[in-house]
Amino acid sequence: MHHMFDTDHARLYGLEEAVMIHNFTFWIARNRANGENVRDDRVWSYNSVAAFAELFPYLSKDRIRRTLDSLIKQGVLIKGNYNEQKTDRTLWYAFADETAFVPDGKHFADSPNGNGDTGNVHSAKLPNAKGDTADSLYRADGKPDGKPDRARATRLPNDWELSKEALERTVAVTVTYAEKLTEWAGGAWSIQHTLFEAEKFRDYWAAKSGKDATKHDWPATWRNWIRNAGPMRAATGKKGGGGWWLSPESRKAKAHEVGVGDPIPGESDASYQARIQAAIDNGGKPPTPRAKPVTPMDPVPAPEAAAMRKAMPEEARAALRDLAKRNSVPKHLNGDSPQ
Repeated sequence: MHHMFDTDHARLYGLEEAVMIHNFTFWIARNRANGENVRDDRVWSYNSVAAFAELFPYLSKDRIRRTLDSLIKQGVLIKGNYNEQKTDRTLWYAFADETAFVPDGKHFADSPNGNGDTGNVHSAKLPNAKGDTADSLYRADGKPDGKPDRARATRLPNDWELSKEALERTVAVTVTYAEKLTEWAGGAWSIQHTLFEAEKFRDYWAAKSGKDATKHDWPATWRNWIRNAGPMRAATGKKGGGGWWLSPESRKAKAHEVGVGDPIPGESDASYQARIQAAIDNGGKPPTPRAKPVTPMDPVPAPEAAAMRKAMPEEARAALRDLAKRNSVPKHLNGDSPQ
């Protein structure tokens, strides 16, 4: 028995998770090709933990549960229950972003499934949800009429915006990258940064011309944009300091990076950011504090000084004279009358 997995999936989500992803990829692609298990605009695959344990004898039932929970937590899978009998607890699973794991046009007729066997059923011999026979094992467009989509590549719509679901999924994906990949450590995207990158994405493709400006799969193009843009980083040594001000965590991280440290108790965000920016502008270290000017004391007017000396006891004047001898105090300060 041979089980397969994508090494990139293993690196991002875990080895056992990658094995399960490969299994779901096969069955969801097959179900979509045959128009089976389509619920709420998603294609599902269902199985019990006991059945998974038979498919993967090297994984315990507890390990399988933890792996499935991990894939759900990491935003790869979602689960549902579409069983006809309410007492049936078999869970259904679908990809949160099906296009990320089941690329359009992929043919699974001869590829190994999750059980290590080659697929031995061609959808031309299987009825789809409408009772018609499908033209191929995998229908790239998933259209209900069973006809493949022959449309050419298109430009990004002028009114394109990142949907709420895509926004949340993008943030979750970058969090996974930051946890799993060394080069992404600490660089998960914030919501604000994701929206900023989405604006850059839209403007870039709106301004581009020629055949390179059209794509068959814009969601896949956005995913490539995320990977190429890389982790959210605060620029060092550049005026403005990148996106370090976007969240309290990034501000604090930048402050420690440039030697500012934690905010002073009671310090306002504006003051704290100003000190961080000053350190960035100073080449990555806090500037030397300016010396505070010392205000000299005004001299005591002569009449008042004479009155103070007359009122001073002889013992005090003697102590001042002795101090003046030892410390070279000017005579007018040692308690004697001017000569």
